[in-house]
Amino acid sequence: MIRRLTWRRATLAVLATAALVTSLVQGTASAQEPRGWHQQGFVPTSAFHWDGQNLRIDQQPATPTAPSNPTPEQMRRRALESGQVAGVDAAEAARSVEAGAQPMANTPPAVPDAAFVSECRANAASTGRYGWIKDRFHWCSQWTAYDIAYDPRTGFSVMAIGMTIVGYGRDDGQRDNVLFMTPNRAVVSGKYTPAYRFGLETVCTGPTPGCGVQGGTVTKTIAEWLVDSTAGTWTSWKVTSDENASTRQDKVLYHFFHFVAHLAGGGTATSYDYTTKCDSADYIPGRPKACVFHDVVPHLQYRSYNPDGSNSIVHDVAEHIRFAFDHPDNTWPPENHPKKIPGKYTGVLDKDWVDHLERVPYGSPDHTANGKEKDRACTNPAWPDKPQAGQQCDEFPFATTVQGAAHPYYDFSVKAVSTDNNRDAGLALQAYYREDRILYYDLDFFYVQILDR
Repeated sequence: MIRRLTWRRATLAVLATAALVTSLVQGTASAQEPRGWHQQGFVPTSAFHWDGQNLRIDQQPATPTAPSNPTPEQMRRRALESGQVAGVDAAEAARSVEAGAQPMANTPPAVPDAAFVSECRANAASTGRYGWIKDRFHWCSQWTAYDIAYDPRTGFSVMAIGMTIVGYGRDDGQRDNVLFMTPNRAVVSGKYTPAYRFGLETVCTGPTPGCGVQGGTVTKTIAEWLVDSTAGTWTSWKVTSDENASTRQDKVLYHFFHFVAHLAGGGTATSYDYTTKCDSADYIPGRPKACVFHDVVPHLQYRSYNPDGSNSIVHDVAEHIRFAFDHPDNTWPPENHPKKIPGKYTGVLDKDWVDHLERVPYGSPDHTANGKEKDRACTNPAWPDKPQAGQQCDEFPFATTVQGAAHPYYDFSVKAVSTDNNRDAGLALQAYYREDRILYYDLDFFYVQILDR
């Protein structure tokens, strides 16, 4: 008879009593086999299925591996492959600053935020390959560790424990990510009792320069883990980053980490690997060092309208960008070839999705060249729609991007827009760079999404 441990008021056992047949990812094992069998693993919760008679494991994570010094291009492709997206409403971020609010740096909490934990558990992506990334500073995943043995003389012995793992990035001047874990369900039977021990640790994957972990292996009995869960107690680790190990601009380092489960019957099993990017970019105002979760596609959001239908503070600029994306050949200045304007967020991700934007420093040669090219277009006597009183000449892509007006491959657009809208859109862009931690050149990439409201 399986002993069920409960969490709060729900019975959260993941296995039932005896089974006639257990289906495994690489074959089947039957309760009728004379020699018995033993199966262990650590899988995303969505891959672990039990219907009362059959266990099905949809996927077994491969041994985590990581390149020792991945290039920014390799990391960009990984982010695209993740299918994870996180948009930032740039105008909202700018509005809070304009109203006098001081933008606060992201600092991990002492314990996970209950609302974020609830969001995590309700989001199907949290049980997928990359976990769920709400934004660059919030990540979570759900895993199940299991150890199942069958002996024809004594029957099944089962240990299974499901858990929620959440992670926080930070940009408050420290280079680390904080990870928290709590079990939310467990079961033991046969020779495995609540007194059996289960351990979990966080490990840097592969030869990742500068990566370290604080927290070690945390081992407790199954009963103790469930007491922690009932009491709202979380176990934590830090993935740290030594900037001295970096030779890149802004002391950027990409770190891979994974989790190792130490199972009741002896032996270990590993999770997928996850990534974080740490930097010491002192040009982010008030936020000189940071570590963010990297497996996500960042994009700026401009909204044309407020919820009540009135024009937003960036309306004219948003509509200019929308028109440039959708009708590039009808924008000024004209070209003798089909115009290609980059940066459009489509939501359709794959590893080859290009035409992204990259940030350049204010006052840099690229920024200056973009400004000069834009001015030539804005002052061209042939332009029929020059700015009138209360208007300015707006350009897209932004002058603060590699892909701006002077880029030899991409095209650009200029349009007369409200002076106030142009100013507010500029403030919003600065706020976006800060809030999404966009670094210079190929160390980051982003897209632009235009929303109605």
